[in-house]
Amino acid sequence: LTLIHQFSVSTIAAYAGTDDLEFMEDIYALGPEYTPEELAVFSRSVIASSTLSELPVQLPPEYLSSMVNPDGTATLIILSFSKDSGYIEGGEKPIVNDVVFLREMVSESRALYLTSDYKTYVTGDAALTADMEDSMMEELALIEPVTIIMIIVLMGIFFRSVVAQFLPLGGVMVALGVSQALVFLIGSLVADIHYSVVTMLFSILMGVGTDYAIFIVARYREERIKGHNREEAVRTSVTWAGESISTSGATVMVSFFALGIADFSMIRTMGLVMGMAIAISLLVALTLVPSLIMLLGNRIFWPTRGARWYRFAEKVMERRSQGHRGYFYKAANLSIRHAKTVLIAVALISVPTTYVFLNAETSFDFIGGMSSGVESNDGIAAMTDSFGAGRIMPTQVVVVFDSPVYSDGNFTLDKLESIDDITAVLASTDNVKQVTGPTNPKGDHIDYANLSAMAPEERASYEAMMLELVGIDGRTVLFTVILVEGPMTPESLDTVGVLRDELADLKTSDGALSTADIYVGGSSAVIFDLANDLNKQFDTMEIIVVIGIFIVLLIVLGAVLLSLFAIVSIMLSITWAFAATVGLFGYALGEPILWIIPLILFIMLMGIGMDYNVFILTRIREEIHKGKSNKDAIVESLDWTGGIITALAVIMGSAFSMMMISSTMMLKEMGFALAFAILLDAMVVRTYIVPAMMTVLGKWAWWAPGPLQRTREEAGEGPGAE
Repeated sequence: LTLIHQFSVSTIAAYAGTDDLEFMEDIYALGPEYTPEELAVFSRSVIASSTLSELPVQLPPEYLSSMVNPDGTATLIILSFSKDSGYIEGGEKPIVNDVVFLREMVSESRALYLTSDYKTYVTGDAALTADMEDSMMEELALIEPVTIIMIIVLMGIFFRSVVAQFLPLGGVMVALGVSQALVFLIGSLVADIHYSVVTMLFSILMGVGTDYAIFIVARYREERIKGHNREEAVRTSVTWAGESISTSGATVMVSFFALGIADFSMIRTMGLVMGMAIAISLLVALTLVPSLIMLLGNRIFWPTRGARWYRFAEKVMERRSQGHRGYFYKAANLSIRHAKTVLIAVALISVPTTYVFLNAETSFDFIGGMSSGVESNDGIAAMTDSFGAGRIMPTQVVVVFDSPVYSDGNFTLDKLESIDDITAVLASTDNVKQVTGPTNPKGDHIDYANLSAMAPEERASYEAMMLELVGIDGRTVLFTVILVEGPMTPESLDTVGVLRDELADLKTSDGALSTADIYVGGSSAVIFDLANDLNKQFDTMEIIVVIGIFIVLLIVLGAVLLSLFAIVSIMLSITWAFAATVGLFGYALGEPILWIIPLILFIMLMGIGMDYNVFILTRIREEIHKGKSNKDAIVESLDWTGGIITALAVIMGSAFSMMMISSTMMLKEMGFALAFAILLDAMVVRTYIVPAMMTVLGKWAWWAPGPLQRTREEAGEGPGAE
């Protein structure tokens, strides 16, 4: 028995490639009926008393290279979950919650077993999701109070009151509360709400919703200054300013609801939530705000009320009657006198900005857009430095044969030959660093044609490794493709298309693959497909938005050319804003411009950016209906509305700029682009370009076919008249 024991231990030690007979004796002592707990205790004792190079049985190089970097300074522990990171159960995200638990475990283990020289990171898809959600919620807690305080200060300066600003702000808070209830309903019944939508909802309602309410209050203030009583002032405000904000709200809703056709849930839910939120804020501005004005009257302008109010109103009207006009009166006259020069300058500026908008290089790297100091992002950086960028989120190729690859304890040789051909094609593709599949499960090629000739133990070992990459149905095979470049780089995204083309060619030439289904997946493939699909969908959205907004403007303004001009002017603002974003983030800060920015920027600004064009154009039409000439209507409208529209733009731009507080690059870039475009539209387009274009168009500005023309009588006299 002693000889048999010694022979058995020596034989197993030789097969395992170790000369540590003491270790083998300990293994032998466990017996054939050891429990998992006993094995775990034994494994921990071996690992705790040995370094990697001193382990009794050395790990095969193919295993070691995938878990330890070449210089031995970093190692990976890979965990697989039964669900994806976005899985929701009972309103909770269990996989994301597991990240918190894992980090607690790692922290405790590090305190027990590692010195302070070691760094540990919990990263990956679930960790990235958890960190981005946490960061967004922390940032929202900062954005909310800062935005509200800034709006209160800006409105207080404009109204010269300590009360008036709380009326529109209170209305927006009502709209925000109802909108957040809608978020819950949409998230429960329609689709999961992306966490970034919550941040954007607050910023957009603080900007757009506040604008609508303030515009009503400001028009009431103007009518009271002109001497109208409270009821008449409210009626005029709701009639004319109400039409302006209704038109503006309609264009914004068209833009947001167009996003609802997207397949990408973040874009789709953003469109649905924002569109409904704008509708709610519009209803509040048209109903609740005028009702409160009727109740409070001039008390909303305290301390300027009573005799002080009447002195203030008389002073304003007296200055105007004496010809004392401000900046916007002078700007309007300047634009009218030099209309062609203004438009030529606009065209010259727009040529390069349009080129940038159409040709600027954009990035698909959402991970790179996260700030440093976030554990999951720092972990990705550590993996990139230690193992190469391609090992992060590798590409997978799945092949589903029509008959089993493995059946009755044996592999099918012709299937293995096809699998080997696939491996060769994948490995020969540019930007591919390593490929693993059933015929090379750990990187080294297996002599699969001679499995039957191998020793039973050797064959069993190889077959076990091969079967790890064969599905439980025996027909599905998995390949893992590690790329040279990172998963979100343009090179890796292009590689996805190349792999699909090469595999399609192989399928047509290989009989065993002709009936198989081949899929290229993974993070790079997901972004590749998402970008292609969204680009096509955004083309459709852009058409819907442009046509929808044109119809709204045509109905309200009753002018074909003016409606087209309003759309073109916003398009120019969009190209200018995007070019500025590229200049700041792309060149000055060296940050990538995310590919989704120009797409969302176009859709959102076609609606939101139209606000100030609508405000000024509807006011000009109102003045023309009151009998003024085209020139007088332009100058009068800009003079009366210049201050309030500029104030609204500053408020909305400030609200959007608060998104730049975010650590997420997408929100930073979007916040800057939106704020820049809003200020540009209010201070340049509305102040200079609109008067210049209307002067050049003359009487044709208000032309429309048949009954659509709303200024028929005035078109013959007013427009173009001096």
